[in-house]
Amino acid sequence: FEYGEIHADVGEDQEVIFDSLVTLDGSGSEGANEYQWTQLSGTEVILSDSTSATTSFTAPSVAGLLSFQLTVNDSLYPNFFDRDTTYVNVFAPYQTIVINEIMNNPSAVSDEHGEWIELYNSNPFSVYLNGWVIKDNDSDSLLIPEVWIPEDMPVIQPFSYFILGVNNDTSANGGIHLDFAYSRDDLNLGNSEDEIILYNPNGQEIDRVEYDNGQTFPDPNGKSMELIYFMYDNGDGINWSESIQILPSGDYATPGASNSVSYPELSVECFENNEEAIFLGAYPVEDTVYSFLLEVGNIGTGDLLLSSIETQFTWDHAPDSYIYTEYDQDSIILIPPFQQRPIEIYFYPPYSSIFHDTLMFTTNDSNYFHVEIPLEAWVTSAEREIHIEPSFDPSGFFFDTVGVGQNQEIILQIYNLGYTTLEIDGISTTPPFSVDQ
Repeated sequence: FEYGEIHADVGEDQEVIFDSLVTLDGSGSEGANEYQWTQLSGTEVILSDSTSATTSFTAPSVAGLLSFQLTVNDSLYPNFFDRDTTYVNVFAPYQTIVINEIMNNPSAVSDEHGEWIELYNSNPFSVYLNGWVIKDNDSDSLLIPEVWIPEDMPVIQPFSYFILGVNNDTSANGGIHLDFAYSRDDLNLGNSEDEIILYNPNGQEIDRVEYDNGQTFPDPNGKSMELIYFMYDNGDGINWSESIQILPSGDYATPGASNSVSYPELSVECFENNEEAIFLGAYPVEDTVYSFLLEVGNIGTGDLLLSSIETQFTWDHAPDSYIYTEYDQDSIILIPPFQQRPIEIYFYPPYSSIFHDTLMFTTNDSNYFHVEIPLEAWVTSAEREIHIEPSFDPSGFFFDTVGVGQNQEIILQIYNLGYTTLEIDGISTTPPFSVDQ
């Protein structure tokens, strides 16, 4: 090797999983003692040391192709240098790509024009489908070609759908907008039974559905088969159902949208525990606004939407609406399946007492379209403070439904809202009233 002869070598290109540690190794370069790494393309990353033979970085949480260039030279001969480029393909864990909906037997159009499959990406990152393959147990095999032009790459966006079908002409395929069109010679969906097997570019099986002529799976005509929830086992026919969403063509399906058989289901702790009211807490009399977070859950398989969120006194424009919310009339809280989101409730404690209000909101749960939840908050004092529930008019209680010879009862609850002992020496009434202590 002669003086001044330089050779840069960055080794083989790499495929890595997002958020993993990636090492770029230029130690195989020859005749060099100075190194400079430069990122040429892709999501920007931070190199641990851009001036050493070996450097590293954490792969981004976005799938895609990164490129890096290594420039090497000998400090004694700065005019002699060499460069080499390496590519790092960052990909996502594939097992969260799901076969979510199947139109194997359309009625409004022929099978030759109307068959399609929908995939769902449940990740918060994009997944590129370059080189993926869909097969059955026989000879069908569909290869999604490897396209490296960014705007043309087949990609499933986060929390989104990807539809592959046999005809991209919406006037002929039942009005379905496809993300990828393929030849039916490569993949032909049987009307009664067939297999759909999804492979990543490394040949790893990612997902599999084997529908069975109605034995356990649906066997529809003019309706798609929908997975009830993307986290359910789609290899079990019990987790599939016929679509109930009609399309303009007359067939039933939900291409590119949430499946019609996925329903939200409201869950609030006070409903489950049969509580009379949500207790917001006990607070001292202070010029302070307190916040309470009421967790609302969705135990269904579709997105739950909360809207028109307000309290009763706020809605009535009462001057003493000390319990209130600050949501606009067009505010919507979206709660995904099997998750929780809070409703924030505010309370301003003006004086020692027990305060009541009602939280109201609407949902897209057909069993709980309009929801009313009683609220209760206490305001305490340093000294003993008597409070009686139910609160009463100073003029007294009225027994207005009792007949001659009958009894009517009113139950009073006595509270001490202070931090010193409250003593009650006696409770008495005058006839015909009596007290049972």
